[in-house]
Amino acid sequence: WMEYLGMEHIVNNFFTALLFYLTINFGNKLLESAVNLAGYKPRSFMNSPLFSSKSPRDFWSNRWNSIFHHLIKRSLYKPLLEKQNISKANAMIFTFLISGFYHEYIATILTYAHTIHNGDVNDNASNNLRLRDLLNCHGGNLIFFTWNGLLVLLDYKYGKQIGTALSPLMKKMPGIIQSLLVVCMALPFSHWITNDMIQS
Repeated sequence: WMEYLGMEHIVNNFFTALLFYLTINFGNKLLESAVNLAGYKPRSFMNSPLFSSKSPRDFWSNRWNSIFHHLIKRSLYKPLLEKQNISKANAMIFTFLISGFYHEYIATILTYAHTIHNGDVNDNASNNLRLRDLLNCHGGNLIFFTWNGLLVLLDYKYGKQIGTALSPLMKKMPGIIQSLLVVCMALPFSHWITNDMIQS
């Protein structure tokens, strides 16, 4: 576990996350431009999540993938609170778990390595290799989102107290450093969600 906290591991994961962010944000900007040309004003997809986030809740609620955030908030989080009478804490964790399963599904479609074999693709050896590839490929998304759900939950329960205690220090700290510290909370385990794409 200590290797997850090593500087080389953290730096590698940060630049992988940065590349991932720049890639999907570039595609989104192209789509936004097309929508603008059609006469519509689309919702902003990203809001500088890596360099402007003030807390884990700020990162996930206001800055990263706002379209998916608003979708899952309307379709899952709010109904859990309003119709199922579930506490905010439990609704948060459940929402992140469902998000993890959803990303596992996406990873299955986008990054599953379809092994090509000579001969009959339906033979037992081929099917066993495909099943092995599928089982080895996934699980990281669910773990990653569960971890971030716990971070958001801790922020929800103790964020004000921590903010008050650290206020003198935070006032002297540049905003970008604060944001990088927030991002660093997830970086030790961010390879669980990016490895599938790198290896595919």
